[in-house]
Amino acid sequence: MNEALILVAVIRKPHGVAGELSADSYTYDNRRFKKLKTVTVRKENGDVSELTLLSTRETVKGILLKFKEITDRDTADLYREAQVLIPESETLPPPKGKAYYHEYPGMNVVDADSKEVIGTVRQHLEMPAGNILVLTMRDGSERLMTMAGEEFVGVDRETRTVTVRLLEEL
Repeated sequence: MNEALILVAVIRKPHGVAGELSADSYTYDNRRFKKLKTVTVRKENGDVSELTLLSTRETVKGILLKFKEITDRDTADLYREAQVLIPESETLPPPKGKAYYHEYPGMNVVDADSKEVIGTVRQHLEMPAGNILVLTMRDGSERLMTMAGEEFVGVDRETRTVTVRLLEEL
C-alpha cells in the first residue's frame, strides 16, 4: 500500500554555490524540517527522487534546505519549482482550529447560525490574494469563498466541518 504524500515545501531557486536551495514552507511549524531525514522531491517534469536532508535554516524569505545529493549550484538549479513531499504519517498535527489544505475537500459546510449542512468543500485553491475554498452547495451550484474574509468562521478536523456565515451574493 502506498501512503499519500503531503506537500511541505516548494523549492524556489538555488541559494549560493554549494547546492543549498531556497524554499517556501507549507507547514505550520518550520522546526518540523529538522526532524526529517529523507524526503520525496517531485520536479516540475514529474521526475521523483528520494533525497537526504542534511540541514535546514529559516530566513526572512523562507527556508533554506541542504540535501546530501545536491552539492553544487548547477545541480540545485535542476530543482527549481520542485515539490518537497513527506508521507502523511509524518505530518505534525496542525494547531487547533486549523487544517491542512489537502484535508478540506470533502468537508461538510455548515451555516454558523442555523447549524445546517449547506454544502461541501470541493477544492482548496491557493491564490496570490489568499486561500479560496470552492464550495458545492446543496442545490448543486458552486460558490467561491475566501478563507481570510468574514465568511469563513472556522474548521473542525475531527468532525470534518467548515463553519461559514455566507454573505448575500450580488
